[in-house]
Amino acid sequence: MARCALEGIVVDQGETKGLLVQRLKNLADRGVLLPTLAAWSKEVRLLGNDAVHDLTVDVSMEDASQLVEFIRELAKYIYVLPHDLQKRLAKKP
Repeated sequence: MARCALEGIVVDQGETKGLLVQRLKNLADRGVLLPTLAAWSKEVRLLGNDAVHDLTVDVSMEDASQLVEFIRELAKYIYVLPHDLQKRLAKKP
């Protein structure tokens, strides 16, 4: 599910063609993803790939919690913080 959410964010940010690995790289190259966010995105992608392609892969509760938290923070960084800043700046005289 975290990988699916990541894919949705990537598409929403304009990266719609190619493999997810390349689309994430494109976002990093465009500065949408800072290096730490890009590294976490890779972790989500890799664990998601493992879980989808090998049904015997166990995803620990800790891994799942970390991935969900990362997606939450990524969404905050990409969507919430810019919106909050825009609102704040609009209030200034």
